[in-house]
Amino acid sequence: MKAILTVLFFVFAASQAEASCKASASRSWGQHKIEASASGPNCANAVLTLVVRADDNYAVWTKTYVADQLMNFSDSPAANAAAMKAKLKDWISGDGFMKTADQLQTSGEFPFTAASDLNPGTMEDAVKNRSPVFCFIQGSESGQCLAEIWDGEVVELGVQAFPG
Repeated sequence: MKAILTVLFFVFAASQAEASCKASASRSWGQHKIEASASGPNCANAVLTLVVRADDNYAVWTKTYVADQLMNFSDSPAANAAAMKAKLKDWISGDGFMKTADQLQTSGEFPFTAASDLNPGTMEDAVKNRSPVFCFIQGSESGQCLAEIWDGEVVELGVQAFPG
């Protein structure tokens, strides 16, 4: 009987491990490293965290999202941790967005709107200096854009809307 219970325990534990969702991905961005992670009882109900770290590994910016509230995560939830890792890599790739602040378009089909709480001159400096920009999906209708400005400071530059 003890052997049967032990086997059942390990089968249950293995099935629980497969059901849970833990995945991560990272990449370099200018002077920083971008890290994305997912954790949850399953990938459809995971919490996603983005962290931007300086060279000394200090977190300079972080934000948390619910997977089922983000386009590309909610429309086709990851079936397992391996699929979630691929989605995280895609999320932080920046593909489909502009790479420097001077490329951001304030009109047209995908308009960019600078954050209303930016210090005066920050947007102009970012554009003039062609500051590196990291944009990522932040919901179902827009992307958030961060910029490295001045001496590697990271600021929330604004939002790029999606057509629709």
